[in-house]
Amino acid sequence: MQKYWMTSIIISDADEKRPNDGQLYVSFPDKYPDEIIDADGNRRQGSSRSNSLPTTEDKKERLSKGALSYKETLFEKVILAPIVNNLRDLRKLGWNGIPAQYRADSWRILLGYLPANASRRSATLLHKRAEYADAITQHYNIDDAIRALQAQEKLRQVLVDVPRTAPDVGLFRNERVRRCLEQILYI
Repeated sequence: MQKYWMTSIIISDADEKRPNDGQLYVSFPDKYPDEIIDADGNRRQGSSRSNSLPTTEDKKERLSKGALSYKETLFEKVILAPIVNNLRDLRKLGWNGIPAQYRADSWRILLGYLPANASRRSATLLHKRAEYADAITQHYNIDDAIRALQAQEKLRQVLVDVPRTAPDVGLFRNERVRRCLEQILYI
């Protein structure tokens, strides 16, 4: 049995407005319309769920209104903080899973790809993308006659291995995806 810690809310299995469909209906009488907490403990409005990921502005607005789950709120506070003070706390927080909308940023910070300082993240990301594009033109998109023997062997091995990568999965049969994998593995 899962337990949920909530304050200032009313919880019921169903009421006269809704059928008894097994969902927990939660009312935030002062601030929010009815929300549903699903079996995973995630809040959602009504019976529909948006498939698009929220923008940073949407996240900040939802955080200020309190329309996030407890776990989402914790990730919001860490990711949107001016500086991620303790990577160990972010690692502990993500141990049991990272919500989809925070996964990319969390992993980039945890792996050191993005700095802990939020004000430097966008500039760092642009710089790293430019470095990668330069590496592609400098090392990958060149004539084989210019490549060193070791580089030629490495590229040959990558070109052999990429078609073997999950050949039964349609994504990896796509020519564009294969080309991207070749570049990623070679660089």
